[in-house]
Amino acid sequence: PLAPAALPEPALTVSAPATGTIRVTVIDARGVPVPGVGLSLRAGSRSEVWFREQRELTDSRGLVEFRTVPGPASVEVRRATTLTQSGTLEVEVVVGEVSGLSFELADGIAIRGRVVDWTGRAVEGAEVWLGDGFGPPSEGGVVAHSDQDGQFELPHASRLQGVAARAAGYAPSLRFIPVFFAEQIGEATDYFVELVLPGPGGALEGEVVDARGAPLEGALVVVGNAVEGRTKLVKGMPSYDPPLVRVHTDAQGRFRVEGRAAGEVRVRARALGTDLAAVTASVPAGGVGAVRIVVGEASRIVGVVHRADGGVVAGAELAAGIEGEPLSRAWTRSDEAGRFEFDGLPVGRLILTAELSAEGLAVRHELETRAGSEARWDAYFPGALPLTGVLVDETGGPLPGWLIRREATGAEAVAGEMAESNTATDTDGQFRFEGCPPGPQKLTARAPGQLLSDPVAVLEDILPGGDSVALRLPPEAVPRGALRGRVVDAQGQAIPGAQLKLFAIHPAFFVGLDESTDSNGVFRFGYLPAAEYTLTLRADGFEAREWKPLDELGAGEQCNLGRVELAPVQ
Repeated sequence: PLAPAALPEPALTVSAPATGTIRVTVIDARGVPVPGVGLSLRAGSRSEVWFREQRELTDSRGLVEFRTVPGPASVEVRRATTLTQSGTLEVEVVVGEVSGLSFELADGIAIRGRVVDWTGRAVEGAEVWLGDGFGPPSEGGVVAHSDQDGQFELPHASRLQGVAARAAGYAPSLRFIPVFFAEQIGEATDYFVELVLPGPGGALEGEVVDARGAPLEGALVVVGNAVEGRTKLVKGMPSYDPPLVRVHTDAQGRFRVEGRAAGEVRVRARALGTDLAAVTASVPAGGVGAVRIVVGEASRIVGVVHRADGGVVAGAELAAGIEGEPLSRAWTRSDEAGRFEFDGLPVGRLILTAELSAEGLAVRHELETRAGSEARWDAYFPGALPLTGVLVDETGGPLPGWLIRREATGAEAVAGEMAESNTATDTDGQFRFEGCPPGPQKLTARAPGQLLSDPVAVLEDILPGGDSVALRLPPEAVPRGALRGRVVDAQGQAIPGAQLKLFAIHPAFFVGLDESTDSNGVFRFGYLPAAEYTLTLRADGFEAREWKPLDELGAGEQCNLGRVELAPVQ
């Protein structure tokens, strides 16, 4: 790996903030520095991560330096790496010290593309946005700019990361996932995406001030109308709303955002220890809109966490926030006396939860807060009770490996695993839930690997803490399909611990099962409905095998693949 170039240490003064430095190097598999790679830093207490997050691009030396508050921090790279799929490293920041991290990017696909306007003309200098995660894009950041031909390239990216574009004077493009473009170019390692800026746009300027009219430096401003998860088909391919834009105000409390669609746009602003303000601003086509955002005083909540018998609870995890609003969330823990406090909360109807995960206890409460005032919530965990049962077929035979889901229907104030939880039946068809709240419960049963399917049995108004309950399934509710076999090497010796995945996508259900071979190399999947299945088989040191489709199991019958031989990796 290439050693990072020496950089001059920043001079610290008495008045300098108490910060440390994280120096991050990004290289490829050959040790060559990779410029233009987006990195995200998350630091500070859990309640401050939304505010203290930083995003930067590597320079020509593949380097980024972050200065941040002391304590635990994490750095994430928005590319495919040899570390993990998510590419995240943890570090402890120490005041006045430099901590070094290094990412090695994996050889893989490249996302190429072109940014054009609504007439098809290339747009130079457009900002290219890349999503952080995989699948429908949400969070992300700008990682590149289009050239004079509108072209851009994102090496080492994932085909499942969302991409979008924006440019001054234009409305922003929608977000797309490159994998949906694969058939257009017929290559598995190269994806071309055309990003269209759909019409004229404008800019938005504004200032953020406190309740006295003083400018707020460093306030976080979020601009955009995106609804996460909303999908729109464009030429038969799914797309998503343009990304939200996040900026911080300068020393005068001002901000400017380019590349917004003309019309009404939602703007939210918040600083540490203030209320959350949400306003609507108007962006003119080809012009600049203006908005002034007044951020009011925050609220405060205090209380004590109790057990059902009145005893206090130390170490309970508490969360507070406005439902569906990430900028409002805060977390804390109860102390040895069970006390907790939230400072700097937004004003409005907040959802509060208290949880003691080690015991499966969790409660939920809604509370209206007011600016500059203190509210109180004393959390009481209900007495946890067990609920046991057995799942059998029409003859009374046990059904092992089936999925049982429990939902509390008579206790709206509980949360987490107290409100709902899942388990699987054991070899005797028995199941058990701990930590159920008093009151009626609803039980549902599903075949193995079919958690997302409709239940085949429902039992309601079950009270925990009593006798074991029995769920008896009729014959038509128990699929009779099965698949078995024995995995061996070229000499016929059993391969224990080989990993198998069996799945099927059907209009009425989805089946996803994982299994491994026993000490004799034997595997078995049971309770399979009629469907077209895909089976994959992997073992360390051997070539993988795949059956797609698995014709032998097309009708859900009993099927024996017999001896399955794996070839060693060459």
